[in-house]
Amino acid sequence: MKNKQNLIFAGFMLSLMIIGMISAFAIGGDYWEDNPLSLGRGESKIVNLNAQNNIGDEDVTVKAVLTAGQEIASLSADTYVVKAHSSIMVPLRVNLPKDAIPGDTKKISIEFRTVPAGNNGMVSMGTGSGWSFNVKVTEPVKKPINWSLWIGVIIVLVLIIIIIIVMIKKKNNKSNNRRRK
Repeated sequence: MKNKQNLIFAGFMLSLMIIGMISAFAIGGDYWEDNPLSLGRGESKIVNLNAQNNIGDEDVTVKAVLTAGQEIASLSADTYVVKAHSSIMVPLRVNLPKDAIPGDTKKISIEFRTVPAGNNGMVSMGTGSGWSFNVKVTEPVKKPINWSLWIGVIIVLVLIIIIIIVMIKKKNNKSNNRRRK
């Protein structure tokens, strides 16, 4: 009976110690495997991933590692600090080569692992979170000609030419009237 009470007490104390170490680091983004990023050959885009630290009162340092898609994706840094009760944007640059084949799908996976803070020789456990999404290769989007802009430019040029012609004629008429007198 005493062993059972000691075991229950030890379990309770362990639970109290672990509760203080809870960290709820999470990652999210606009694209995922069923909602791919569509990008044309030779195009690039910066995809912002949202790193969140919503539970716990301590800042979290995370290390980002690309585990798939390194040939088309890159990070500006590999370590990020997420303050307690906040979130940050982690920019991920995606560059498709010009020789990418339209219709292909490429996968990008990134893992974020918490970096344990120095705790004077005590055992510490890190947590991790990952994010994956697909990039669908499409034909580059050709920008349509903005006809209304071109028509506006032509109208302005025609008006300027008409004004110049009218001013020249008025000047010529004035000089002709002076000669007659």
